[in-house]
Amino acid sequence: MRSPGGGLFRGSRRSQDPTKAKCPSPSLRHSTRFLSSFVHLLMASHLRNVVDFNRIDSVGCPEPVEGLSFVYILMFRNGSFYVGISDNVSRRMDLHRCGFGARQTKLLRSFKLVYVEGPMKRCDAGKREQQLKKWSRAKKTALILEDFDTLRFLSQSRDS
Repeated sequence: MRSPGGGLFRGSRRSQDPTKAKCPSPSLRHSTRFLSSFVHLLMASHLRNVVDFNRIDSVGCPEPVEGLSFVYILMFRNGSFYVGISDNVSRRMDLHRCGFGARQTKLLRSFKLVYVEGPMKRCDAGKREQQLKKWSRAKKTALILEDFDTLRFLSQSRDS
């Protein structure tokens, strides 16, 4: 049953929603949302095509800094990513190459270091690692390629 305000649920009012007040008609609102989704898919597919193991350059391992950690991203030959944290990235890469550590690096030994961020406090590095692990493949790719315009676009909310 519709509420007096015109919404489907009791107490919802269209006039109170600022995003719906900007668009004059529901069809225009739908087409704007569709266009935004289409651009997002186009950019994500573009980033999928750009990601090639041989095209992305590896980065050097930073020198360890006492008491501070680094967040790093590995790229595997199959195109997948691994996000990790270490206080000594060079030593950690050697451990990964020998098959110690994460299951993914044990199974897929052909990888390269494509991104390093830091140094930072261990707790901050842990938070950043968890944030990057939740990111989509397209966002990680934009970060690695330093395509900050695309990263900003992919970080926008799709709910509106």
